[in-house]
Amino acid sequence: MRQSTDATINIGLVDNDPYALNMIRAHIRYLDPAFNVVWTATTGAMAVHRCLFDAAPQVLVLDMALADMDGVKVCETIRRRTDAIGIVGITALNPRDYSEPLAKVGGQAIVPKEAIGMRLRPAIIAAAAGRPCTSDQGQSAPFMTTVESHRLLTAQPTPAALSATEQAVARLYLQQCPTKDIARRLNISTATVYVHVHQIMRKTGTTSRQEALRACQSHHLC
Repeated sequence: MRQSTDATINIGLVDNDPYALNMIRAHIRYLDPAFNVVWTATTGAMAVHRCLFDAAPQVLVLDMALADMDGVKVCETIRRRTDAIGIVGITALNPRDYSEPLAKVGGQAIVPKEAIGMRLRPAIIAAAAGRPCTSDQGQSAPFMTTVESHRLLTAQPTPAALSATEQAVARLYLQQCPTKDIARRLNISTATVYVHVHQIMRKTGTTSRQEALRACQSHHLC
């Protein structure tokens, strides 16, 4: 016999695979009669639009690997604007790969797709109340409430956008390319590469190249 919560929970569901989307939607409806999937989306951009400007759900169930923008960026975009939507990430990959990044941008839980039957229901219920899900004791990431994470994100200024060349320099450093190779590939001098690195450091408010590269990753600047 299926359990039921006391009140309806409206849910938005995002997955870029239409077949998986339909399967997960059916599974969510089976998990609890009170779960109401009000809309589905196959892109991160559509999910953001619906959450912020159209039909905000109480909980967004979000696939972490989308074609147009990754789930971490979707979560951050929504959380910076509102604390009213709980966000639960789902993934077919190792959830530990997404746990910490998702926690930092305001998600409430990460659930592997293979464990949806056991772990998605408590995650949705917790997220609907704005709380992190603590049912998975193996999760190492410090998931926060929607209010806490929204407050933290809005207190942090968003770094200025990088120029196209700055983005290219950051991407190549993240790919472990030496400075001389970066200069050759971008047809600029090594001195100019260093100028771009200092510009990236200035824009991200960091004091070293490694800190700047981490900031570029966490803010999806490149």
